[in-house]
Amino acid sequence: MRKIYISLVLFSSIYSFSQCFTSINGKKNHVTAIKTDGTLWGWGSNSTFALNTTFNTFEAPMQLGIDTNWQKTRSGTNNVFAIKTNGTLWGRGENTRGSLGIGTAAIYSSNLVQIGTASWKEISSASEHSIGIQTNGTLWAWGRNDYNQVGNNTCCNDVLAPVQISTDTDWASIDTSIWGYTMALKTNGTLWGWGMNQGAFGDSGTTSLPVPTQLSTDTDWAEISTLGVQILMLKTNGTLWVFGNGASGELGLGAGVPTTFVPLQLGTATWKSIGGGFFTSFAIKTDDTLWAWGLNDHITGILGLGDTTNRNVPTQIGTDANWAKVICGADHTIAIKNDGTAYAWGLNYSSSTTLGTCPFGDNCNPILLPTAMNGVCAVLENEGFNLGTTVSISPNPAKEQVNIAFSTALQNPSISIVDVTGKTVLTQNNTTLLNNTSMNVAGLSKGLYLVVVKSEGNTSVEKLVVD
Repeated sequence: MRKIYISLVLFSSIYSFSQCFTSINGKKNHVTAIKTDGTLWGWGSNSTFALNTTFNTFEAPMQLGIDTNWQKTRSGTNNVFAIKTNGTLWGRGENTRGSLGIGTAAIYSSNLVQIGTASWKEISSASEHSIGIQTNGTLWAWGRNDYNQVGNNTCCNDVLAPVQISTDTDWASIDTSIWGYTMALKTNGTLWGWGMNQGAFGDSGTTSLPVPTQLSTDTDWAEISTLGVQILMLKTNGTLWVFGNGASGELGLGAGVPTTFVPLQLGTATWKSIGGGFFTSFAIKTDDTLWAWGLNDHITGILGLGDTTNRNVPTQIGTDANWAKVICGADHTIAIKNDGTAYAWGLNYSSSTTLGTCPFGDNCNPILLPTAMNGVCAVLENEGFNLGTTVSISPNPAKEQVNIAFSTALQNPSISIVDVTGKTVLTQNNTTLLNNTSMNVAGLSKGLYLVVVKSEGNTSVEKLVVD
């Protein structure tokens, strides 16, 4: 049975973070996040109206709308997507080339707009193309398509609304690059890619892949991360692999390895969190130490090492051994510690770090070392290893009974429902293989809870709303 992994920030100090974020995400100059009460927040640049209707920069987290049933958010290059607990997908901000998928060629949408009527579980957007996975496991795409970004073999007209690509129904996770390609994993642990070729899809004669194409025969891929020209990947055994382009050292393989067309293992250590940045790479080992490599020029100082010297092999950031999650933007990086504190570094011209602002185009001094963010903390990082087994919860929101199902039977699972203070309010243990079960939540107060499933030493966490 494929193992299940997830990165879970410790609840030891959770009582002091009752209104921290359960998810933080950013790809370029703005960041979005969801609080434990289900509200949606954002900060940084609003030049494309991704955050609200005011053309401004926001140095501190600001609530986006008044809804309290947000489940997942993803920041595109110049737009924002978010999924509600009922599975509906919403977006706002730049719509150039149809990247919002709202069926029009309007340049912007300054308000959150629902995208179709389907139920979604994953969304990723960058460089004017977007990819989503519906809850039935099907794969969809829209937006810019001049290098087969949409992946339906119809280059090269823009696609203004979601179209299905591939007839498969076992897609698990996706990540899009600013450079116009997408990486994806299936529930069977296989690795796929399509779009513009930046060195991962074969030699220079391969300009793009028109449809999702399997890139490795291995079946134990667990997590992918990309933003620039390189791809970072974790296997279920925690080993770190890289491929793509690495002229600035972002592959971490040392000098003289600018490109690799096949995944190569990086060292022999085991890792738990990865972040592929824009010519930069970050990862956290299983001993909770934080490492960086790649471009580190005088403009951004983005590696967080206190200097502006490039690195072509993983280099430890400081000596702390309590890091839980790393999140990459194009010019800045955010990392979360086990106690929920959030740190940022890099270029700060758009306030993505919450550490002041510097107008775009000015000569800004980069933040060279991890620095505690203002008004940002996290109680749960729910974007660790992707699940080999999909956990489905219904209904969600629930009133009396909640059904919990697994696409693959689990061995001796334990299931707990945890409130936002970290207190376990319901438990259920099983001593056999389990495909599905139910729990009575009628006695719980209304609000947001976490369903924690453990099996064979591994953990999955899903959100549950009790109405």
